Amino acid sequence: MNTGVYTNDNERIQFALGFFTAGLPLQWATTLTEQVESNTPAGVEPDYGTWTDFATDLQKSFQDPNLARSAYDDLQGIHWKSPADQFFQEFEMHARRCDYLGASTNHRVLLDIVEAKIPSETLTAIYMGKVPTTYETYRDLVINLDTNWRRRRQLKGGERSKGKKGYSSKKKQPYVPPTHHTPDRRTGTGTTYGGRGAPMDTRAQQKTPTSSTACYRCGKEGHFKAQCPDWEKGRQVRQMIAKLTEEDLEDLREDFHKI
Repeated sequence: MNTGVYTNDNERIQFALGFFTAGLPLQWATTLTEQVESNTPAGVEPDYGTWTDFATDLQKSFQDPNLARSAYDDLQGIHWKSPADQFFQEFEMHARRCDYLGASTNHRVLLDIVEAKIPSETLTAIYMGKVPTTYETYRDLVINLDTNWRRRRQLKGGERSKGKKGYSSKKKQPYVPPTHHTPDRRTGTGTTYGGRGAPMDTRAQQKTPTSSTACYRCGKEGHFKAQCPDWEKGRQVRQMIAKLTEEDLEDLREDFHKI
């Protein structure tokens, strides 16, 4: 508004009312004008009061009647988040809308709301010392505690990434025995092999049956159990029996009982 043209509050208010041309604003402007004129003697210029009072009445008349309630619900709906300074930025925005924070800060209400939202370990740490009584001091303490805890978690995370003390990330190499070799030496009872010794010759242990070798299966001489001809015959008989039908087996049983 051009203060050079409208030099007093009365002129400014009348100029502003000229924009209220329809709907509820027009009704509000008409009602205000009628009230002022009814209280003004004839021949005297109407007095609309101060601009500050006019603006306050206008705001109260057209503001959302549920605005305060909505602001309070938004404040109660905030959830804790870390870092704490981000939480308090959002918290204070809604607290100002509720008129809890500003020229007349309601410290007790703000502290009750904050304590219901901060982590339990933070609240415990606060009450272990002198509890702040003003919102600003309480807020700064919560931010400091949160900052210190986040810093400790970062340090612990770095220690875990390094592993346990004395641990080496280098892959353990397999054991390789010494390559030096003690020379073989012959003794009165045979040859003593140096180092790890001579490899075992399994073929030397494979004996050839003699005429006096007795079979453990049939008792006959000249072969081992694995080469027993009776075992081979038995295997052939078992294969033959496995191919017989149940009827054939029943006939064999009857013939066996007749013997």
